[in-house]
Amino acid sequence: MNCFSVFKTYILADDIFRKKNIGLQNEFCFQPIHLAVGVDYIFSVTAQDEAGMSTTLESLPFRIDGVPPTTGSVFNTNKFKDKLYTSSSTSLGASWNGFQDDGSYVRTYEYRLRDLHESTITDNGFIASGFQDAILIENINLTHGKSYLIDVRAIDAAGNIGQVATSRAIAVDLSPPVGFQCQETIHEHVNMSVQSGSLNFDLSVEPNVSFVLHFTLFDEHPKAIDLKINSDSVVLNFNFVVGIGFRTEYQYFPLSPGPQKVSLTSKGINFEKLNTEIIYCKMLVENESDAIQLKQLGSSSLQVTTQIFDLESGINVISISLGTTPFGQQILSDQHIFSNFKIIDMNIPHNTTVFASVKVTNGAGLEKVFSSQALVVDNTAPVVDHLSVHLEDNSNNGTDVRLIGSFKVTDRESGIQACYFAIGNYSVMILITAILKAPIQTMLFNASKYILFVMSYESLLVSNCVERKKLKGVITPFEKAKFLKKNQKTTPFSR
Repeated sequence: MNCFSVFKTYILADDIFRKKNIGLQNEFCFQPIHLAVGVDYIFSVTAQDEAGMSTTLESLPFRIDGVPPTTGSVFNTNKFKDKLYTSSSTSLGASWNGFQDDGSYVRTYEYRLRDLHESTITDNGFIASGFQDAILIENINLTHGKSYLIDVRAIDAAGNIGQVATSRAIAVDLSPPVGFQCQETIHEHVNMSVQSGSLNFDLSVEPNVSFVLHFTLFDEHPKAIDLKINSDSVVLNFNFVVGIGFRTEYQYFPLSPGPQKVSLTSKGINFEKLNTEIIYCKMLVENESDAIQLKQLGSSSLQVTTQIFDLESGINVISISLGTTPFGQQILSDQHIFSNFKIIDMNIPHNTTVFASVKVTNGAGLEKVFSSQALVVDNTAPVVDHLSVHLEDNSNNGTDVRLIGSFKVTDRESGIQACYFAIGNYSVMILITAILKAPIQTMLFNASKYILFVMSYESLLVSNCVERKKLKGVITPFEKAKFLKKNQKTTPFSR
């Protein structure tokens, strides 16, 4: 019996290696021949017995592949999408697609996990994953604050190794957000320029310092403004605050100290009328008890201010709840906010104890819930009584006089925040000044227009944290006649 071998490019042909008798060998090695890349080849063997009968067997077509696979895209999760941060130190997902090999086929994939600053030249550390294109890398030790990359390459059936494709960096954040308080604050007004409907200014920030931007409009109902600080953007909506105007604010935590570029744009705001104030805060971190500030602004308004940050991955979601117990949600449940403060309008019964709780999620998905101190809702005005006033000549010619006033003021629920003094003709009160628990003060006015007054502690128009209550002083006829006779001129009380 004899065997014949043929090497060809298509069936029933011997264009590469003509039929050759190889005797009774069951293996045969071809001499070096030139094979073209991308061409299909077939190998056939024919066995012939002593009776002259033969049988031919042909191999499946195979192709010469000298081209490595093309690279695709790599993701730092096993869901075919990227994340910026992870909260796990022991596992990390990876997935990839788009790798191709036209010469043969992709036989296996290889991957490796490396530090962001590790060299990419070495081939060390690659692990075969077979045909899997989504995996979970487990039993690893990732370091908080570091960033990692995932490299993937494809190997085809001919053994060609494709180029490495690399994922986006993913940072490890193992700590939840933290509360802080301002150890030191500095108020500053900045020089701003308005150009083509936008407001622009620069800030210089020192290390470990955040800042709050306060925006106030007094005489118009503003639309939202687009705030951009460096490359970060946010939309801010204004809230009306009694006694202040339309107000919004935004707290920013620079990733690095130095210049910070700020710009504002809005189609519905006259920036010439916008009052902007910057408060720099030297932060004292890990202050959980004062991280949430709850304040009553009016009989139906509460303001919640958050002092929370996350240096590694930033704040992603903030939601506010109000309850009658710490961390409770009896009044309001999980309302999302998009800045560091929120004014909530709702009617809450007088003398109700209220707590604000804030759930904060950072960029890595870690959550933490903070609670405010208790606030007792105060829907009643202060009590002002025992008021007495009289005039006193303060000069030789009667041009300057003094209005001496004394009274008693109490507010048992929320305490006295400020007292205001005003004078005017009869029921028309003209606001002159505000005194915040100050020592005795003296202000001089021409007697034909106003009256000099001395006021101590609090004044005729008194305010607590919520409401104001007016109380008029009365000049007795005797005091009035005595004063007019001495000065012989018209005064605000002469009508």
